[in-house]
Amino acid sequence: SALTGKVGLFDVSLESDFFAVEDFCRRTRLEGLNILIAADVFVQWSSDAVVHGSRSLFDEKWRAMAAQSSFNVKLHTLNALEQAADFYDKDQPDKAIKALMDGITRAPDEKAIYLYLAESLLDSRRYQDALDAIDSMPDEAKKDIKTLELVCFCKEGLGLDEEAQAQADRVLKMNSCSSLALNLMGILAHKKGDTVSAESFFTRAIEADPGY
Repeated sequence: SALTGKVGLFDVSLESDFFAVEDFCRRTRLEGLNILIAADVFVQWSSDAVVHGSRSLFDEKWRAMAAQSSFNVKLHTLNALEQAADFYDKDQPDKAIKALMDGITRAPDEKAIYLYLAESLLDSRRYQDALDAIDSMPDEAKKDIKTLELVCFCKEGLGLDEEAQAQADRVLKMNSCSSLALNLMGILAHKKGDTVSAESFFTRAIEADPGY
């Protein structure tokens, strides 16, 4: 109900179950939410459902939405994120990073692009570039806990362990169950040879996020 309250219900005016689902997923992504595949779920279409239908209504709706300035920014954001993900799937990280930087040019206030860019640069071990990307974010976005978590790993990657630990402490004061901060504290403790503390932090990180 929280999701439908934010993005709305399926649009039956599209006269197609297929495009109604596609439309719903796009609206969800525009709100910065991820789409996940539930591998153990089967969706059965009713025998009288219009599965495919015409694309014209779908295209017409999204052209009209793109003409609105607020949706235009969101669409630029979504396109940048999807293009980057596609390039990463093709093992083309440089093109992914360029797509994100182009996205920032078109939507400079959208936090999601900066975060994805910083994560991408971190994955490429370009720690200073990742930190520079974070520094270029809008001021309000820099206060986001996800941003602060990424700063921790930038500092650690640059060998600034004391600053990384201070940043991780700050994150844990905001959220004691931050798996990223707990994991980083474990890494820093291990680097100091404190295996007991390291194991404790790693265990807490797993408890906070079993999928970590």
